[in-house]
Parts: sequence; structure tokens; C-alpha cells
Amino acid sequence: MSATTPRLGVLAAACMLAISGMPAAAQDQPQEASPGADQPIQLETVAVTGSRIRRVDAETANPVFTMSRETIEKSGYMTVGELLQQLPNIAGAGMTTGDNSYGGTGASTISLRGLGSERTLILLNGVRYYAGDVNALPANMIQRIEVLKDGASVVYGSDAIAGVVNVITRQDLDGVEFSAYYGASDKGDAQTQSYQLTFGRTFDGGAFVGGLNYGKQKAMWRTDRDWSRVSQSLSYGRPVFAGSSTIPNGRFAVPRATAAALDPSLDCGNAGNTASTVYLTRRDGAAGTSPADFRCYIASGEGNDTYEFSGETQLGTPQDRYSLFLNGSYDLSPSVTFFADGFYTHTRSDSTLASDPLLAGNYGVVASGDGIYNPFGTDIGNFSIRLVDLGPRVRTYDRDDVQVTTGLRGRLGRFDWDTAFTYAKQQQRITKTGSIYLPALQDAIGPSFVDAGGVARCGAPGAVIANCTPLNVFGPLTREQLQAFSPTLINLYDGEQTDFLANITGDLFDLPAGPVGAAFGYEYRRQKSDFQPDYLLANRMVDATPEAPSRGSYDVNEVYAEFSAPLLADRPFAQALNLTAGVRYSDYSSFGDTTNAKLGLEWRPYADLLLRASYADIFRAPTIDDLYGGQTGDTPTVNDPCSGAAAGVGACADVPAGFIGERQPPATNGSNPNLQPETGRATNVGFVYNPSFYTPLTVSVDFWQYRIEDAIVAPGAQTILDLCYRSGLPSYCSLVSRGPQGNIVNIDNTLANVGTIETRGVDLGLYWTLGQTRFGRFQLSFDGTYLDSYDYTAVSDQPGTRVGYAGKWKGSDSGGLGNFARNRARTTLNWSQGDFSAALTHRYVSHVYVDNLDTAAGAHCDGSRAVVDTPQGGVVCKYKVPAYNYVDLSGAWQYQPWNATFSLGVNNLFDKEMDRFAVDYSTYDVIGRFVYARMSFAFE
Repeated sequence: MSATTPRLGVLAAACMLAISGMPAAAQDQPQEASPGADQPIQLETVAVTGSRIRRVDAETANPVFTMSRETIEKSGYMTVGELLQQLPNIAGAGMTTGDNSYGGTGASTISLRGLGSERTLILLNGVRYYAGDVNALPANMIQRIEVLKDGASVVYGSDAIAGVVNVITRQDLDGVEFSAYYGASDKGDAQTQSYQLTFGRTFDGGAFVGGLNYGKQKAMWRTDRDWSRVSQSLSYGRPVFAGSSTIPNGRFAVPRATAAALDPSLDCGNAGNTASTVYLTRRDGAAGTSPADFRCYIASGEGNDTYEFSGETQLGTPQDRYSLFLNGSYDLSPSVTFFADGFYTHTRSDSTLASDPLLAGNYGVVASGDGIYNPFGTDIGNFSIRLVDLGPRVRTYDRDDVQVTTGLRGRLGRFDWDTAFTYAKQQQRITKTGSIYLPALQDAIGPSFVDAGGVARCGAPGAVIANCTPLNVFGPLTREQLQAFSPTLINLYDGEQTDFLANITGDLFDLPAGPVGAAFGYEYRRQKSDFQPDYLLANRMVDATPEAPSRGSYDVNEVYAEFSAPLLADRPFAQALNLTAGVRYSDYSSFGDTTNAKLGLEWRPYADLLLRASYADIFRAPTIDDLYGGQTGDTPTVNDPCSGAAAGVGACADVPAGFIGERQPPATNGSNPNLQPETGRATNVGFVYNPSFYTPLTVSVDFWQYRIEDAIVAPGAQTILDLCYRSGLPSYCSLVSRGPQGNIVNIDNTLANVGTIETRGVDLGLYWTLGQTRFGRFQLSFDGTYLDSYDYTAVSDQPGTRVGYAGKWKGSDSGGLGNFARNRARTTLNWSQGDFSAALTHRYVSHVYVDNLDTAAGAHCDGSRAVVDTPQGGVVCKYKVPAYNYVDLSGAWQYQPWNATFSLGVNNLFDKEMDRFAVDYSTYDVIGRFVYARMSFAFE
């Protein structure tokens, strides 16, 4: 469906979505939620996420989805992040534990509406959660999670653009609870275990709840899954082996005239060579001491020489995590209560990458023609070697997260008030192994000679380099040789947030239709960040993308006001008509001040039906990490537009003809201290229907639309290449650095205010419960999202840079924003009978298309056709990833004499595998069929 589809068409699509794959409509239920149901808990007076005003009616202009503690416990997931990322209103490319590349930190982030995790605000008991990683939250401290599916910058300030995830912790428990969990894939890997101890006591005037939590997840290897065992790509519509061009036997760029003079067989004419340069590789088993030990490198096609790195890399992120938490409150007087909550989590995870691809041309390292091991007798400045004997590159992340909130709350006349002070800190130590110290390497492959005693020396007679032994990079290298050049690198990150909040809410005065509610508040927040990369990384002394140190801080003062006014009540066609409004003023030390407003309307024409609408200014200030988080290296997977037939032509005229590009060139990601805020607007219109003639059923539909201007994004490596070489934008060409042979030396993919994002769609929710029957009690919940459009314009004043993402996928590692399937849905059927219960969950993700996935796309695809016929075969310009249906099944038995519960379950029951050409860790299951068991005990 196109972006111009009429709204009625969108509604029809939403109804179709309900049929195609059916979590819960959640919050819009008038009746009390029963255990395990994904819906909000109705209280006499509540402050629902999305407003600070306490109200009797939990149904407001703000669409809120609630996930209960029972739902979390019934799932077979060790962390909360894994479960939240299955919600249908999650899209794009949030970080997951399934990704073990440069993002394998063990963290999970939430990207509501596909607008990015940086535009989804996470709260802990209504207070900003600093760590960002929802996996760091101890699962046994959570009572429920409320997800606001609307912009809320007025109520909560910056970052609440796509919505808010509010984690509500447990506040009352009398006794002790213990649970143990173990699971593994049906292939015998990804073993996961978790142990939780929770304790609490309610006493006269107070209560406390505390707990301990430990979880461990082991790794799985790429070679253990069919879809990842072999690196493949499409070339002219056919699957071909597509490893890395950096191979263990080396790839050496040698002047054509030199190579041909030494050995006529080295005057290579195959693809990938240029008029002046040939690319050679050492023959298997050869010593690399003479030209005869080398042959022409085969860059592409059948029987190519590229390296299969799957055997060295992992899927999923092996991690260890332990945490503790404590919540409590005490009545200081009948009208004043002291409260405090806090947690500490330590996470250790490993990101395992293939062994080091030594790319000499990118770092200015030259194998001297005067070296004793150089068989070509000329300087070789462009060569690459996969250092397999050094072992994989391992990034170990040790992270500590702590957050503590203390405050007072009470009642003054008809007003409720609260104050809170929050301190949060994150420290991370990143240890990196597997890189090469370049100064020592250059000494070892520079000029060398054999002295009179027959000893090989670095340098020249009379100018010997001390403590240096010549190294033969043209021949086999041993682990012992390589370890002498490989230091351990350590990066340090330290971030901190302090936050003070003061709120007061109550009824100001009465109108004929009822009291006018209001909330007023003040917030002061300060954040600071300090990133210090290893000295060798910061000073470009190792063969890794340089990382820059960064340090900074900012603070903000904010005030807000919010009002809820009843306009009509108990009138014909107006049982209730309420107007809500709010405004927030923010003054940032980093850029200045801003004012944002919000309006909402709630109309209940009769008891069964609630109509609601809202409009909000949305705003996001650059975060401390956006501004001062530092810059780090990456090797994204791309299709170089100047590779193959496109080389030497048009925009690629400066790239030598015949050039074959590296699929994983270096790139730099990270912060930018010159960023400005994002602004925009969010609109939501919908209804909640609970028919009085059949109260077990509730239906909700919400239409939503967002527009974000001056979006803070990293354009993406592939996007930068496409905008330079396909769209001809000089500003993006300046971000690409190439070597003299055409090889990409670096892609500057740092953050910038680069464009606009516009998206719209519809949410559909159904909740149905059937009371106790002879067959048990049944509950059915459905939550679905239809994405009508998602348009990203990389450069606001360049319409040609507009990309429509709806129904498409483009991975973040190749410069895209992620997966934007048009239809997503999650359906849960709960059953209980006596001491037994079961749950069946179905998750649906509709098909998506991937543009220009074919390696030949650069020369043939112009966006007008799905397949372009050529003499070599049909080039696939639009690749289809099929729809996915995941089914989870679990059952539980309560043994009352022990006050115990025993559970068994299977996630991904039918073992649906990832698409081998479109690997998306954020959307699709990585592990496959996963079986788990849990037992829990409660003691008073």
C-alpha cells in the first residue's frame, strides 16, 4: 500500500491484519486484569504513563499497552529486552543480544515505531532510566511494564518522541520467592540459565522488596546454523560464496609490469585487476619466497578466493549478568511517605569477530622492496592478510550500571505531591585483542639484511633497528610471531546522571461537568560523559579504525504544566467530553531553550465507546553520548557502487577500471559535539470499544503519524556510498576516503542533523476473556500494527535522497534503518484449569523487500525494476524476504503443598530460520527452536 492510501484503506488493512496473525490490547480494558493478561491494572485513582495527573478513569487520550509480571514469567526469555522487542510497535534496528558483531555488548534497546532507541524514553517508576539497556533491569523486580505509544515530550521532556517505556517495580511482598530457569536450543547450544531470589516484608507504616538475580547465556557459532554456515551473496541472481577478500594466503597489489616481467603467468587478466595493478595470492603450501609461489587472485564468481570467516565468529552474545535491587517506603506521618529504590547490575559479554584483516594500504604500512623476504623486489604498499593464526578478535565488555532514587511523597489538602532525587552511573571497560602494533610491524617488514653472522636484521648495515626481527608477510605466519606484534587494548567509558524532580497534582476547581485536574512540575538534570580509548587506538598505532577520546557535560532546567478539563458529562451523545493540554519549557546549557505543547481530546458518546485524539510537539536534545560519546571503528557490510563494471565510469571515474571492492571496508561511527536538537510533531486518533452487550470483548484502534525534522542520525555506510556515487552529492563524497588502487580507506559515518523522518500507521488491539467453563478459563489477546509509510530523507533540501522504507529492510551494518515490515502482530491465548495453565503465542512479521542486494546491482539497478536481465543472468534489484510466523508454547503446574510452580516451554516451536541473504538480528529469531524449564517456590 502506498503512502497516499486513504485512511479507510488503512483501517481495512488493520482489520486484515487481525486475520493474518493475531499481544494484548492491554490498557484499554474496563475490567480488572486477570493474572497473565497483557492489560493495565485498574485503580481507583492512577497516574497512567503519559500524564502526571491522577485520574479515576485509566482510559485516556494516550494509548498505553501494559505487560504484566505474569506475562514476563511465562515467557521463555532470560531478559526483558528479548520479550519487549517482540511487540508489534517495535520496528527498525534496536540492539539485541543476537548480534555478536561490534554491537555484541549484551545490551537490548527498544525502538518504538522504528524511530530508533534514542527516540524512545525509558522510565523506572516514572523517573528517567539512564543505562538504556533494558536487560540491565533485574526481571524479578518488575511488577509491570507500561508502553506509551505516543509522543510525550511535554510530560517527560527530551527523547519521548516515539513513546515511553515505563518499568514499574514491585512494592509489596510478604515472604521469599526463589526461581531457577534453564534452557537450550534443540541443537544443544545457546545454553541459558537464570536464578532469582526475591524477598520482602510489609510492616506497620512501611514495606520493602529486594532481590538478587544471576543469568548466564553461552555462545553459539555461525557454523552451527544452516543459514549462517556459509557466507553467501547473490550475484546475477545466483547464490555465490561471498567471503572476505582479506584471506590467510594474502592479497598483494603488485605493479603489472613488475609481475609480468618476473613471471608471465602473473600478468592477470581476470576480473578485479586494473591496467596498472594485478592482485596476487600465495599458492597453498608455498613459502612465498619467489614469484613462482604466487598466482592471480580470483576476486569473485565461482571458485573465488574470498575467505569464509563463519568458523571464527559467533551468533548471539555470550554473557554473564548479576544484579541486586531494593525498593522500600516508610510513612513519616499520615500525609508524608519516604520512598527509595535502586539497583546494581554487572554485565560481562564477549563480541567475537573473525581474525584480524591486516589492511596495509589503509594504514600506510609498506613491505619494502629492500626487505630480504620480498619476492617482487619492489615496495608493496597495498596488501592484506587474514591473520588466522593469531585467533579471533575478541571484544570483552565489562559494564556496571547503578541507579538510586530517593524522595518524599504526600498529600496536601486535595493535592498530591512528590519529590525525587536520582543518581545513576554507568562504567564500562572494553578490552580488545587481535590487532597489530603498526610501528613494530613496519620495522619488521621494512628494509632488512643478513649480517656477516648469517642473522637477519631490520634496517640497513650501520643503521640496525634494535629489538627487531624481519617478518615474512609473504609467507606463512605463526601464532608466536604474530603475538609479538599484538597488544591488548583497553577503552574506558564513564557516564553519570543526576536528576531532581518535583511534581504536584490535583483538582484546581469544579466545572459543571466535573473537576479540572492539573499537574505542575520542575526538573533539573545533569549528565556527563567521558570516553577514553586506548592510547594506541587514539594515536593510530594499531590496525584498527582510530577511536577518538571525548568528554563533556550539559544540564537542563525544565518546568511543565498539564491540565485535564471536563467539558461535558452525562449528556446525550456526550457521557464524557474531556480536553487535556500541556506545555513544557526546557533550558539546555548545550544549545538554548525550547517550548513544546500537547493537546488531547477524549469523547465518550456513550458508555461503550471512547474516542480519543492527541497532537504533540516532539523534541529531542542531543544526548550526552551523541555529543561526547567518542568515535569508534566498524567494518560494515556494503556493496561498493564502484565495484566491478561501474569502476572507472561516471561518478566512479577515479576508481581504476576492473576494481573489485572490499565488502567490509573500515568506517568511523560516533559522536558530534556540534549537533542541534530534533523537532517534530506526533498525532494520534483512535477509539476503544467495549460493548455493554458483550463485556468480555474490548477492541481498540489508533491511527498515528510522526514527523521529525533535523533528525540526528548516522547516515550509514551504504547510504553514504549511494548518495555519493549514485546520487552525485559532493557533501557525501567528502565522507569517503579511498586509496590509490580504489580501496576504501574510511567512511565517516558520525552523527549529524541530516534530514527528516515521516511515518504513519495504525494499531489494532483485541482483548477477549471467557469466564470459567467446564474446559477451563480462556483469554485471547491480540496486538497488531500496520505501517502505512516510513519515509526518510537523508538531506532535507534534496528530495532525491528520500527513501521509502515501508515494507522494506536495510540493515544498519549496511547503512539502513532496519526492518519496516508493513504488518506485525502478536497473539496470545491463555488457558487455565485448577492447578494447570498453558499459553500459546503467535508472532507474525510480514514480508519485506531488500533493494540492491545483488552484488551486480551497482551497475544495473536504477530502482525501476525488480529484476534486470543481463547476459550473465538476472540481477535481483528487489529481493523478497518471506513472511515469518513464530509460535511459542508453554505450560505450568502449581503444586500447592510446596507452594511451587513447575513450567516447561518451547520458543520458536517450528524452528523458523533466518533468511541467509538478509540477516536481521533485531527482528528475526537467531537461535531457532529453544526448550526451557523453570521452577519457582514461595515461602512466607
